[in-house]
This record gives sequence, C-alpha cells and structure tokens, in this order.
Amino acid sequence: EQVLSPLSGTGNHGEYYAFVYRKALVEYIEDTAALYGGEGAERFVRPPFYASFRADKFDFMLVTVHIKWSKSSTARAAETRRLADVYNSLQKRDAIENDVILLGDFNLWPWHERGFRPLKDAGLQPVLFDKTVFTTYGAKASNRWSNFYDNIWISEATSEWIPGVAGVFPTYRL
Repeated sequence: EQVLSPLSGTGNHGEYYAFVYRKALVEYIEDTAALYGGEGAERFVRPPFYASFRADKFDFMLVTVHIKWSKSSTARAAETRRLADVYNSLQKRDAIENDVILLGDFNLWPWHERGFRPLKDAGLQPVLFDKTVFTTYGAKASNRWSNFYDNIWISEATSEWIPGVAGVFPTYRL
C-alpha cells in the first residue's frame, strides 16, 4: 500500500512524497496525511509530509523531508533547524503520543551541530551516526559520509525503539 502526498514545492524543487508499507503489518490511520502547513511552512523549499500509522500496538507519525541542496551547508542548516518547529508542532497535537519520527534526505551529516542542535534539544537522535560503520564507497574525501544525509531522527521517548536492537541500523561495513 501507499500514502502519496500532493506536490510539495514548485518548479525545479517540486516533488511528491510517499510512504510505502505492507498492509498486513502496518495500518495507515485514515485522514492523517498532509503537507506541513503550520508556522514557518513557507520557509521550506519543499514542506514536509506526514501521516500516522499503527503496527500492532505501536502507533506513530512519520514526517518525511527533503531539505534543499545548496553548496552552502549554512543554507542547508538554516532549513534543517526549522525541523524542530515542525516536530514540536506535530508532537503537541497529542500530549500523550511522543512517537513522531522524522526521515528523509536532510542534506547534512547528523553530527552537523548548527543544523541539528534544535532537533537534539527537542530529544531526537539520528539512527545513523557512526562514521566507522557506514561510509560511502569511492566517494570524494569531502563527501565520503554523504549516505548519512538520508537518515531517520527518532525521539528518545519512543520506547519501542532501542538503538542497536530494534529499528533500522547498519548491519555491514563497506
């Protein structure tokens, strides 16, 4: 099954997001999918897309992003910092539910302090972060960890996920 977004962004920056899942294992919670339209949405080149799901007793919201690429990490970090506002806004919709998971192409390494400090302060941590385990084979030295751009940020409050035990984590060395 799939949940598709409307067009996010315009012109050369327009794209569609999708969540693809196995209906036998995961249930989409009807009428929860939307492009982020809260405060600051206009400051994203492509506003994030979110939807809620349930897998057995675990209910969660996925928020997918594609941060605009630019040669300047400062410009990318500025857009990435705004994700903490998106996270906080969506998390506050349900005072009990803390399972808001950000994923997608962040176009920054997870250890980029200026870009990700607000997410870390909000209690999120990246799933992929260990440089010794996951590197890009054959990439230029300046960009050898670019696979870390595609990542998942999950709340420390998500009790269903235990780092290195449950969830998504690298299982091989290149």
